[in-house]
Amino acid sequence: MHHLRRVEAGYRKTIHNAREAMKDNSADPIKAEKRFKKTKSKYERKLEKLQPKIKALTHRREELKGRGAAKG
Repeated sequence: MHHLRRVEAGYRKTIHNAREAMKDNSADPIKAEKRFKKTKSKYERKLEKLQPKIKALTHRREELKGRGAAKG
């Protein structure tokens, strides 16, 4: 689970870095924006695939913790 959260954070950081690069690239703003949109859509798709896995694992972990506390 920690690994998946780190991967998610990495994807978000990549999107953030692409946005910053777009702002810094004033030579050709249209090309920079196009590159940013391409990168953003790629990593947003990856996030959409990853988030349900994280939610399912979190939910399962909470269930298991709840069961363990009831027995103890």
